[in-house]
Amino acid sequence: RRPRQPTVPLDDAATGGVPTEAADALDQLSAEEILTALHRLPELPRVVFGLYVLEGYSHREIARRLGLAESTSRAYLSEANARLRR
Repeated sequence: RRPRQPTVPLDDAATGGVPTEAADALDQLSAEEILTALHRLPELPRVVFGLYVLEGYSHREIARRLGLAESTSRAYLSEANARLRR
């Protein structure tokens, strides 16, 4: 099944769908630093982050694909976001 296309708030459209604060932070990091941060995440939060943020899957689709509850998918995404902010 093809993943749904995520919706983008109009304020974020100018930054390619990335929230403005995150886009500002990303502008200050090199590609290598971003990849290093992603690779430091524990496996499941990294996988959920990739499927949700990069691939556009819904939490329902991620849960089915990984055999998790939807709430667990959300929790892993929240964990990934918190770790990446540090």
